[in-house]
Amino acid sequence: MKKRDLLRRGVLSLWATAGLILLVSQFTACPQPNNNQGPSNVATNSGTPAQPSASPGAVNAQGVRYVPVNPSMYVPSETIGKWSETFDDKAIEDHGWQIWAALTADSGQQYNGVELPVWDTWFSEFEVFCTDPRGVPVSTDPCADSSATGEQKSRPFHIPRQVNTRASVVSFNKYNLDFKQFVQENKYYQKQTLEQLNASFAPDTPLQDRRIKTPPRTGIMLKPTFWIIKADTPTPMPIWQGPALDIAGTLQPKRPTDLTWTNMVLVDPTGKADNSQPITRTLVSETGTQQVTTPAGSYKVVPLSSFYVVPLSDEDVLFLKGGNAFQIGGLHSELGGINLNDWKPGDKLLALLVGMHVTTAEWDDFWTWQTFWWTPTPETTGHPGVGGPWANFNMASAYYMIGKNGQPHIAFNPHLETPIEGNIFMNPTERGSHSNCMTCHRVAAFPSVSNDPNPNNMTLRSYLGTGDIKRDNPVWFKNRVQTMNMWTMVLETMPQGWSPSAPSVTGPTPIQKPKSP
Repeated sequence: MKKRDLLRRGVLSLWATAGLILLVSQFTACPQPNNNQGPSNVATNSGTPAQPSASPGAVNAQGVRYVPVNPSMYVPSETIGKWSETFDDKAIEDHGWQIWAALTADSGQQYNGVELPVWDTWFSEFEVFCTDPRGVPVSTDPCADSSATGEQKSRPFHIPRQVNTRASVVSFNKYNLDFKQFVQENKYYQKQTLEQLNASFAPDTPLQDRRIKTPPRTGIMLKPTFWIIKADTPTPMPIWQGPALDIAGTLQPKRPTDLTWTNMVLVDPTGKADNSQPITRTLVSETGTQQVTTPAGSYKVVPLSSFYVVPLSDEDVLFLKGGNAFQIGGLHSELGGINLNDWKPGDKLLALLVGMHVTTAEWDDFWTWQTFWWTPTPETTGHPGVGGPWANFNMASAYYMIGKNGQPHIAFNPHLETPIEGNIFMNPTERGSHSNCMTCHRVAAFPSVSNDPNPNNMTLRSYLGTGDIKRDNPVWFKNRVQTMNMWTMVLETMPQGWSPSAPSVTGPTPIQKPKSP
């Protein structure tokens, strides 16, 4: 190990020890052994280590013991509020990378031969809200009856929920233990809880008081996002051109999904590929599709070590093919660099982390919002503690909804928001590539605006792309319960007991065909 890494580990250990003195009642050392052996060429996490501790008894659905972030990451709410009021973008950016360093620190555990970062020891939305990922009915109180939720997965790969057109990436949500305990202790996983709370408000209750309890400031929610490739084949992967969120390098500037990006890299899991040959791809254009050729010598060949890589099991692929009842937009067979229809049991696939929404509740009411997407050019300066594949990311932040110039502040993830459009917004002319994370999550409330129990319809007219939303806004919050920025709480509680076709994990039974690109 390099001296620099040893020093870095020593410094982080001191930080962890200080945090443990403050939080000793919560954390107890409990390392997780290597459960299986995976591909030897899968990249490992070389970020800085977390405190060598985990919460006793907290184990996710994969049998991995939970590890919290280094508590030194958190910043006082008043400090973050000041950054927002003064548009202190430098402090905001620094904090975003501080959070990223804490999340991607070594957890000291492995699963399937992969060294796990802290965040990948956490809990999925299905674990937190005790719902069955296949969409089958559950008991009245599923968290009290663990057998009611059926098969659970800590990495339940599915099409991003908010996407209402074709998408190439898959994702899932992750929550730290603080959020999990908050949801389950208050029974916010039950539709009945939210219905009773909504009915309990007097007619003259101020709209800003129509809300659930305040989540803990230590709560963290994530949406990791992946591009899938074959484990033994060099695969083209599109990349966002930028710089930053500038819309360029796309055949559809008004709808710049990753299916339209003209820039690319060649991901090489074999270690033998080069860029001596041109690569022709079929991209989506404004008029249909278009063949785009990337000349030989003009693209980068990228090794797996540039990514955080998750090997997919046969069960993972079958679950993805089988669909999931809360998966808005259904399933398209072409995901990432593979076609699921061509997959056969035993074929090895890898999921490459290409993006992540990161949200912390440390700023009262508003929370912090930062989103990361993969880049072939590592961020190598000014971000202490960020190393290895975690340096290959760009970041955008939303700590305010309206910028210093009086215009809406734009902050979205190129992989996740660009496919969002149309009637999912209250104003169907809005689009995800001109949106703000904070604004969109600010309007999260139960029941959904459409109040449709069908998961494919219940988000209709529920999203807002940009704007300064106050908690007393009657357009959004009249006769509803504000879920304090949590869309998952709405999506997971609305469809309980609904089973359109009881999709099975044993074969492809997508809920709904996505729109044509």
